[in-house]
Amino acid sequence: MISTIEDALTQAGVPFLTYKGRGYFQAEEVADLLHVLRVIQDPADDFAVACLLSGPLVAATDEGLLEVFAARERATDPPGRPWAALNAAGAGDARIARLLEGIEGLRREAMAGRLGRVVEGVLYDLGLMEAALLQDDGARRAANLRKAVVIARDLEREGRHDLGDLLRHLTLVRDREIPEAEAATGHEGSNVVRINTVHSAKGLEYPFVVLADVQKSTPSGRGAARFDGDRRWAVKLRHPLEGGSYTSAGFQALVDEDKARQGEEDRRLLYVAMTRAEERLLIVGHAS
Repeated sequence: MISTIEDALTQAGVPFLTYKGRGYFQAEEVADLLHVLRVIQDPADDFAVACLLSGPLVAATDEGLLEVFAARERATDPPGRPWAALNAAGAGDARIARLLEGIEGLRREAMAGRLGRVVEGVLYDLGLMEAALLQDDGARRAANLRKAVVIARDLEREGRHDLGDLLRHLTLVRDREIPEAEAATGHEGSNVVRINTVHSAKGLEYPFVVLADVQKSTPSGRGAARFDGDRRWAVKLRHPLEGGSYTSAGFQALVDEDKARQGEEDRRLLYVAMTRAEERLLIVGHAS
């Protein structure tokens, strides 16, 4: 649902800030940045090289990727991987040659421990920022990329200057699904639409709140077995002759209790969501 709202706001040209949903580390442009940083860290990372080639900096076709990866066996420069074949291709392609030269320069910056400069170099020297601005919703994409520079500089201030530190930090935060809002296209206090889940909105209030998808609820009663916190359990029974299953009284009792608990939780969340509005509240949903 959140991704649908994000897409609609993007198409309408309305700036927004997402506190949950795709999230910062799932943003396409941030993933593109991470792939380039991994190539800078380790050019022998075949997957990162493939993502670099297929990403916005090169936009290689499937045929182009196949050519580079097939050439790995013919490469004489150790370790005989796609990176070596890409270097060979750069001899006849000025654009690839400039990209490789830029990456080598950023490898030197990384070895010197200048994390912020490395990220800035990917954005402005290699052209990732320009590529992001040319895509749909370019302002938001650019804001997310600028946020990566801030993250890198924060690590530098903490005394962590190795590019591996930055990659490990970003990967750990992403894999642990630690909430990280996407960057707003303006200042936090500017006039943008803020997209929150009910849980992430706790303790916050806004003049105007739109509560979407209110008809959605967690389904109960699915599955052939039911358990509860009192160590009670029940299963659907199978008719020995007819082959079909039927619900026992114990199973139905647990289903009814689960529905009642879920109903209470839904009402609690609805109350939390509705009380986020200071002045106006718009509730959107449908009934079938």
